[in-house]
Amino acid sequence: NIMTKAEIQTLSNTNIADDSNILPEEHREVNNALINEIYSTDIYNDGIYPSNDIVNKLNPDIYININIEKTGNKVFIRGFIFNESTQTFFYNDFAEIVNADYFPKFGMWHFINTCSENSNTAPLTIKDDKKIMIAGNIPALETIYFNGFYTTE
Repeated sequence: NIMTKAEIQTLSNTNIADDSNILPEEHREVNNALINEIYSTDIYNDGIYPSNDIVNKLNPDIYININIEKTGNKVFIRGFIFNESTQTFFYNDFAEIVNADYFPKFGMWHFINTCSENSNTAPLTIKDDKKIMIAGNIPALETIYFNGFYTTE
């Protein structure tokens, strides 16, 4: 269970109050919350069709393979997208982040570097509306690989 900074601070203030006799299980609860936030679990999503707990697929012609890991307020994403259609995919939203724990920091567009077999390097863009867009094009039947991170609130 991912906790926000405010939730961990509240847990710490509640369980480790200045005037309390701290019980071992209360101290462990705070420590476990910190450990789970620092050492997150990878979430692997193959295909993302039609959706999962973090990302909702918006375009049926785009195959998405994504690995997501959140540590603190940084979300590391890597994987690939494949244009399964016979048409070039231009500057379109292909997925949306739907889990509030993974929403990008508002007011910043986040750019994730990409590459392909044919040297296509149009970056992924994570926008304020939480939609993920390819900032360029993906030719028909081409795969774009990505690896990067963005910050959350």
